[in-house]
Amino acid sequence: MMAAMKLSTQGDHEHAIAAFRQITKENPRLTDAWQQLSTELELTGRYDEAADRGSELAAAHPEYPALLYNVACCESLAGRKADAIEHL
Repeated sequence: MMAAMKLSTQGDHEHAIAAFRQITKENPRLTDAWQQLSTELELTGRYDEAADRGSELAAAHPEYPALLYNVACCESLAGRKADAIEHL
């Protein structure tokens, strides 16, 4: 996780995405990695995928309602206005 975060802080988002994908594949319950993957996707303009990953995370962790706000922002940026309004 530290190596993936280092890639992110260095601005190497493509490699960070690959690293976080691997981390989430190996540790699907590691919510911090899922959240960071969604953030990396958002930073690279992949709003549809960021919203989808964020929705999965929010569904798995309803105790974190702020995740839905992030999902709504990505959905809005992806042109999915009705979905965004539903999540607000």
